[in-house]
Amino acid sequence: MPVRTSTSGGPIFAERAQTLGRGRWFLGVGFTAMDFTRLRGVPLNHITLTLPHTDVQLPGTPPNVLGDQAFENDLIDVNIDMNVSLIVASLSATVGVVDGVDIGVTVPFVHTSVLGHSTAQIILAGGDTLHRFAGTGTNPVLTSAASVNGSATGIGDVEGRLKINLAQTDRFGVAFLGTARFPTGDDGNLLGSGRFSGRALGVVSARFGAFNPHLNVGYTVRDAFGQNNSVEANAGFDQLVAPWATMAFDLLSSWQVGTPEVQVPLPIHYQAPVVRSLVVTDIPRGRDNALNMAIGFKFATKKGIQIVTDALFPLRDAGLQPELMWTVGLEYTF
Repeated sequence: MPVRTSTSGGPIFAERAQTLGRGRWFLGVGFTAMDFTRLRGVPLNHITLTLPHTDVQLPGTPPNVLGDQAFENDLIDVNIDMNVSLIVASLSATVGVVDGVDIGVTVPFVHTSVLGHSTAQIILAGGDTLHRFAGTGTNPVLTSAASVNGSATGIGDVEGRLKINLAQTDRFGVAFLGTARFPTGDDGNLLGSGRFSGRALGVVSARFGAFNPHLNVGYTVRDAFGQNNSVEANAGFDQLVAPWATMAFDLLSSWQVGTPEVQVPLPIHYQAPVVRSLVVTDIPRGRDNALNMAIGFKFATKKGIQIVTDALFPLRDAGLQPELMWTVGLEYTF
């Protein structure tokens, strides 16, 4: 006899153990948008960099003594104001090849836009005009500005997935989920990562009436430059709040493994004319361990189509982040 294993519309970002069943299909279309506003907690419209001079060893001077020449104390202060936005339209299809085994694919179409402005100012701490962007020693140009405004649209990184239900009762389920993301997006135009990544997750879910908790734990391997492998841990629930409405809540986390690939430069140490240290940027050093909270709803229609809405909020500073990421979509299972 068939056993009902779910009463709700299911989670949105996390996974539950149930599979579709042999011969059944899932189709989905989604739209996700975000405006990145901060980098490790620093606002993108106010990033500062300080570019120091290199140590120059002149004849008769000791080596590795930064600042012993007056011009070595000159600096360039750079202020950056940047806006990066992303819109993704994704098409998903999953089929139950046999009972307990699903395979699927997601194809994203990405639009990325970047708007930025920077201003650089030479600080003549050495007291002369040896350094300048233009002009002459008596009439130097010490300020320079640059701008960029561009966008790109195209296919992103295509993802394939395999879910295997390992055990299932009317209350509990255990599954394995494997995903592979292929470098089909143009990384030069910020449409993809440019390298392969893969993820393996263990999935546990349960059902207690209309309340359906789930837990996902796994590992992600990334081959892209500047990205670390990570341990993934997601926990949440979906709750049937009405016969036609499901609420989904998740805490989504990613914890870097190994030495961070993205390193902020260390402070620069001067030995002359006085011993001191110079912090070269306001971007903090640290690990980009992400923790996000997602809250959403699924609304069932009489035609069997589900309307999906979701909002995701970062809970800790990690890498490049938006204040809010919103998602809307449609799902249909048959």
